[in-house]
Amino acid sequence: MLRIERISKTFDPNSVNAKKALDDLSLIAEDGDFITIIGANGAGKSTLFNAIGGSFFVDSGRIVLEDQDITYVKSNLRAKKIGHLFQDPMASTAPDMSIIENLALAGMNKGMFSRITANDRDYFREKLKELDMDLDKRMDTPVRLLSGGQRQALGLLMATVNKPQLLLLDEHTAALDPGSAEKVMELTCRIVEDNGITCLMITHDMNKAIEYGNKIVMMDQGRIIQTIDKSTQKNITVEDLILSFRNRQGKDLDNDRMLLGI
Repeated sequence: MLRIERISKTFDPNSVNAKKALDDLSLIAEDGDFITIIGANGAGKSTLFNAIGGSFFVDSGRIVLEDQDITYVKSNLRAKKIGHLFQDPMASTAPDMSIIENLALAGMNKGMFSRITANDRDYFREKLKELDMDLDKRMDTPVRLLSGGQRQALGLLMATVNKPQLLLLDEHTAALDPGSAEKVMELTCRIVEDNGITCLMITHDMNKAIEYGNKIVMMDQGRIIQTIDKSTQKNITVEDLILSFRNRQGKDLDNDRMLLGI
């Protein structure tokens, strides 16, 4: 379980550039939840993920993961329990290292490996086969030679090679072509479901927010303004989400990517 209790964060405090990015935000993700997070640009979605991952410490509040208070735990220690995949396929891998070296590096960061053995190669080969992208036949290929979809699928495997307690997906299919995005989403759902991983996924596409997961969280101005349990709102539509935002915030969504699903 992830429990976030009234966290706030202001960047550049006490200056003309002060920006309150998170404002008394609370959130609970139960074990096995797959929560999709939507909101306009600047709503605080990625900032929330960075707070959870430890890119910075919050000004107030608590972050608790599986009954451990990680509010002031360093990011490298949180990475042992939290997988994080970004929008840019280049961000989650080391491009000049081979596929197997990237996987071994991810494993070492999780405390699994100190060197690559023959058994490790066999283990990684089987894991790569599950991606169904022929990467198991290219384990010694530099990652920079892979397509965006292949690299993002590899990044997903790296983030989950040692089942994390929490997986953060920050628009991880947004930079891919439609075919690759669909393939990576299929892999995501399979890995998350097969391993029972608690997952938070930011998406600009409200159709995807409705299609995937079991809850929708709507953010604006550093706050969560609504949480929708899809088990009780099975027939929710994009139009419902837009109307709900307007009714709660007194304004329209101003993000064309969200409205058009592009």
